[in-house]
Amino acid sequence: MINARSETFDEKPSYRNAFMKKRCIIPMDSFYEWKVEENGKVPMRIKMKSNELFGVAGLWETWKNSDGQTIHSCTILTTEANSLVKIFMIGCQSY
Repeated sequence: MINARSETFDEKPSYRNAFMKKRCIIPMDSFYEWKVEENGKVPMRIKMKSNELFGVAGLWETWKNSDGQTIHSCTILTTEANSLVKIFMIGCQSY
């Protein structure tokens, strides 16, 4: 799973161990929010004005698949858009 809601991830058995022992910071250069338009949803890229990296909260896990192969995975913790992102989404135009 690519992301988990911050408000509810601790209720999910799949994140229980990672929540207790495997927290991390995931570096990013941007993320996408979906702007709803008449023709459907349009992805809008959100990034720092300076183009610098920033960190987001994450969880990581190591597990074995059905073939016995070790898999390393992570998920970012998300939440509702803050007022700055909401204002950006209202004021921006997609192309």
